[in-house]
Amino acid sequence: MKIKKIGIIGAAGGMGESYAKAFSRAGFMVYAFDNRRKELRKLSGKNIIAVAGVKQVFENSDYVIYSTPIALTPKIIGETISFARPGCIVGGFTSIKKFEVQALKKAFAGVKIITAHPLHAPGKIDGQQVAVIKVRASDADVKAVEDCFQAIGANTHSVTAGKHDKTMANTQVITHFILLTMALTWKIRGRKPGSNARYVNSVDGLKNDMALRLLTQNPDVYAGIAILNQDGISQIREYNHVLNEIIEAEQKNDFEKISRLWDEAKEFAAKNGFKKANAKVRKVFGARGFITNTTNSHISLLAMAITWKRLGIKPNRLGPLQSPPYKLRWLLVNKVLNSNTRKFARNAVDLEEAKRIDLAFAAAARTWAYVIESGDLNNYVMMWNKIK
Repeated sequence: MKIKKIGIIGAAGGMGESYAKAFSRAGFMVYAFDNRRKELRKLSGKNIIAVAGVKQVFENSDYVIYSTPIALTPKIIGETISFARPGCIVGGFTSIKKFEVQALKKAFAGVKIITAHPLHAPGKIDGQQVAVIKVRASDADVKAVEDCFQAIGANTHSVTAGKHDKTMANTQVITHFILLTMALTWKIRGRKPGSNARYVNSVDGLKNDMALRLLTQNPDVYAGIAILNQDGISQIREYNHVLNEIIEAEQKNDFEKISRLWDEAKEFAAKNGFKKANAKVRKVFGARGFITNTTNSHISLLAMAITWKRLGIKPNRLGPLQSPPYKLRWLLVNKVLNSNTRKFARNAVDLEEAKRIDLAFAAAARTWAYVIESGDLNNYVMMWNKIK
């Protein structure tokens, strides 16, 4: 089949709006619905028709996309999927597919289910990656959906729902957790990033920039990613276990233990490094002041590598489903851990300020882990807003 008309439920949200505009520019007729009527009216234009309800979306569309909040999507699907008519294709945009797919499968027989996940923030789509997941459809139907995304410049990648969710845990959950832990550490210590000249270098600058950029995003999205993905929660538990091991060695001034941990992570990073970095990253890595004799112990990077080693995760084998922050973070791991082991082990043991910061980081990690394991999305958002 050839898709000509696309419906978007949640079209006034960041991702929904981005795709509505992109599809319309590519010549598709877009039927848009959102409860935020004022924002939806602003979206109306050439090839975009704002409709009064979900029923009208399904009545007019060949392919319907739920671009709704991750935690609410299964409920919204459950309340509206009965409008789906046999022959149409339906799917969602959430970053966790388990619960979304369970809800979509309640559609009438004959409704085709192909879900997707844009692996980027709202905005520019050209050149971005989109995961496409066949649930209940033919290969020809999948190609029709892929053609839609490719028509607006996206690169599509076929994956199962289970593999998708596992990969998202590997690339998103632990990356976001570490960056938010850094931000909470600054809050605990009452320090702004870069306020201490000792830590003004390219590595710390890039880590700080990533954390600050994350905090400009929608916390509701990241709350769902963190709390609803059970594979991610198991990684967070292991990460905290590794952190405690490192902290104990630091507090005991156990230089040899830190050295062994560093070598363990270094060996793992060397075997699992990305082969190339983009020009922007190479420029940062080549900058003066990249690393100094008094730099911090980089506990977040060290613990990240050891966690993945012990969980059997292969960072460089996750294919195209890797988010940009994840890639940057792992490039940092490789760059830092392939530096002099004994120098960094000595810093971790001897620099009293670094040890105090590492203690605060470990405390922040335990706090975020508690919030995530509590399963309270509102508590996650509240914590996010307190530190941004």
